[in-house]
Amino acid sequence: MLAFVLQRLIQAVMVMVSVAFIAFLLFQYVGDPVLFMLGQGNHIEVIMKDGKIYKQD
Repeated sequence: MLAFVLQRLIQAVMVMVSVAFIAFLLFQYVGDPVLFMLGQGNHIEVIMKDGKIYKQD
C-alpha cells in the first residue's frame, strides 16, 4: 500500500512539473493571453489587477 501511494505521489509531481513547463513555454513563445483579449486598440493605460481589467483615469 505504501509503495502504491509513493508511486502515485511521484506521478502527481511529474504531472504538475509537466503542466508548469508547458504553461511556461506557452507564455514565453505564444504571448500573454491578456494582451490578446485586450486587442490592439488599447494602450498601456489598461492594467491587470486582481484578475480584472481596469482602465486608469
